[in-house]
Amino acid sequence: LKIGRLLWSNLVGEERLERIFELADHFNKGVVLIRAEKDRLALVDLNLTACHKAKASGAFNSALRYLQKAMNASSEADGRQRLFTLQKDLAELEYLNGHHDLSEQHIDRALSLAESPIERVEVYNLQLVQYTLLGKHAESIALGRRALKLLDIQVPETDLQQAVHDELV
Repeated sequence: LKIGRLLWSNLVGEERLERIFELADHFNKGVVLIRAEKDRLALVDLNLTACHKAKASGAFNSALRYLQKAMNASSEADGRQRLFTLQKDLAELEYLNGHHDLSEQHIDRALSLAESPIERVEVYNLQLVQYTLLGKHAESIALGRRALKLLDIQVPETDLQQAVHDELV
């Protein structure tokens, strides 16, 4: 933890982002020594930043590891919105790492935390993409209909061509 704090204090701005993995790794090694709430929140943010940087570079396994560290450092006190976002991100990264069952579990948790139709649709969209990539087309279509219904959009089950024509006329 001392090394992480020393490194943090000697870096500014872009330098911190360039060395985010090193910083996160040092702070993660000293996680048991973190007592202050502000330090715990900073650790969550540090791991989230490392996660996003790893994900952007296609290092999904590393991204998942940093996201799991962020989740482990999180608490109910962080608020529903933050926990919802963490669960949604975990669902995506578990899927990208080939852990489809774990992804489904995180999707269920994210749905249980979702409060608005928009949040539910965000999670359904993630699940719909996963179903499509897994070749679960019937489930994808059913889920897409459920998501659209939350947005008050009705898609007819039959005679879709006529419905499209009617909308365009």
